Amino acid sequence: MNKSKSQSGRAPFAARSIAPLLALALTAALPGCRNKNNSDTTGVSRSVGAAPSAAPLPTDSTKLAAGPATLNYLVGPGGPIHVIDLTTGKTIATAVAPVQAVIVVDQTKGVIVANKVVKAGPLPAGHRYEIWLDHK
Repeated sequence: MNKSKSQSGRAPFAARSIAPLLALALTAALPGCRNKNNSDTTGVSRSVGAAPSAAPLPTDSTKLAAGPATLNYLVGPGGPIHVIDLTTGKTIATAVAPVQAVIVVDQTKGVIVANKVVKAGPLPAGHRYEIWLDHK
């Protein structure tokens, strides 16, 4: 009789121990479930509403700034840079920026690196530009 009481005494404890473990196991398994019928199988996140860059992304460069003229950017470490006109997709200026150089893309003055004009203005009205730091 003692044996049956101890077995019945364990049942509520076992149920209380197993329930949280079962919930944890189900929670851990759920993030792996997803819609496999999605046509985008590349795994690349795409921003909705973002305009694509007209220029191909350089593999050994970091984009520093993007937008319409006037753009200003302080390049701390310095190094080779290039400026792309996104509207035409062409590189409009290249230079080597010294440490702590300010790069300016100005519609009337052009592209200026460390107070030196590297592409004389005026630049086309309404165009968008990107400033890139090259790591080559």
